Amino acid sequence: MNSLEKCLILIILLKVLCLVESYPSNKIPCTKSDIGIKPCEASRKIILGMNRRGNPEERGPYFEGDIIRSRNKQLKKPPKLWINGIVPYEISGTFPPTNKKTLMTAIEEVNSKTCLNLIPRTNQKDFIIFKSDPSSCWSSIGRIGGPQVVNLESQCLKAVGTGIHEIFHSVGLYHEQNRIDRDDFVDIKTDNILNSKLVNFQKTAENVYNTNGVGYDYGSVMHYSPYSFSKNGKITIETKGNPNTKRIMGQRAGMSQNDIEKIKRMYNCQ
Repeated sequence: MNSLEKCLILIILLKVLCLVESYPSNKIPCTKSDIGIKPCEASRKIILGMNRRGNPEERGPYFEGDIIRSRNKQLKKPPKLWINGIVPYEISGTFPPTNKKTLMTAIEEVNSKTCLNLIPRTNQKDFIIFKSDPSSCWSSIGRIGGPQVVNLESQCLKAVGTGIHEIFHSVGLYHEQNRIDRDDFVDIKTDNILNSKLVNFQKTAENVYNTNGVGYDYGSVMHYSPYSFSKNGKITIETKGNPNTKRIMGQRAGMSQNDIEKIKRMYNCQ
């Protein structure tokens, strides 16, 4: 090997090294995934739902982790929808600037990608109040009448998708892994689930949550992560079929195309 060839090889190696060093290990490539998002700047664990502690809304003490059932305790009826898809809101919590920015991004994402319209409240009777109480992430399902709280404590706004997740609860969406047809797509590993949390894996009756023909979506922002409510650090939601789908379960980068389609069909809008 002559000196010129050695120089060329050295130059190539240096370029490769520079590329590796300039690419942070906790980032993922800025390319669209199966769910049609570009999670360029977020933590791999937050975006892909691979954190074994689960997403923050999965760790709350409420039904399924983040659902408030006070006015419809048994959740036996379909959720009430917002008239014409218009959702007035107020922000009353004390949100740090970065969290406030994430919340506003979540609102803007919902407004720009779905037919819903979240607007600042003037004098509307029914409206959402965004709060930041230190009581985890939670929401009611659908329009319950009068003021209703969507709570997003600090950890709930580390990823924009968690904000979208709670907003979607407030407009009528349930958790994807609790669909009536979920057994065709995932295995629920009950031996790995905390006994007190087994109730969180009950299926939602079809007459309560009608998906309107939209297919099961591993990448839905409403899907929980593979280790949700685990008592031993082992998987609680195992995918069937392609094992790579586990990587996007529990993602919180943003809504999927199927999430958008579900809203469209639920609200009969474009």
